[in-house]
Amino acid sequence: MEFSREQKDIDSFQITDYLNDLIILVSKSTKEIEYLNYQCEEVLRVSKKTLLKKKIKNLFNESSVIFDYISKSFHENGTFTFKEIYIKSSNEIQKFDLDIINNQENDFIILVLKNDKNKKKINDLESNSNLLIFDEILDKILNKIKNPLSSIKGSTQLLKKS
Repeated sequence: MEFSREQKDIDSFQITDYLNDLIILVSKSTKEIEYLNYQCEEVLRVSKKTLLKKKIKNLFNESSVIFDYISKSFHENGTFTFKEIYIKSSNEIQKFDLDIINNQENDFIILVLKNDKNKKKINDLESNSNLLIFDEILDKILNKIKNPLSSIKGSTQLLKKS
């Protein structure tokens, strides 16, 4: 069985199932969803089976800002970045950064939704490392104070005995 170039390209995107970002491939000619990764299914609470070969408007409402960005990107080649896009999934509204990649060589555009939760984790790690540094400094200060206090305490105990 021989695959078309487009099908081989889409199959190679299966590695994106292991990424934290949401990846969606949309055909330029039909504007149908050709692929979406596992993270997309999880975060947006949608199924590949229900969305594959469906129009992109089934995933994003035609009146939404994100749909406008996607529609405009079909007509221009390049990479476009949009910050703070809000998407409602189930009863939850989530904030994403959107990258739209439209290369002349591909028969599809690539949508990459970067979740802000990853940024929050990085910020949490930075604040944890700051706390560790603070703990180390506090420990050194306490040791510097503790050493002279121990000497004073020992001296007072000797004075009491004599």
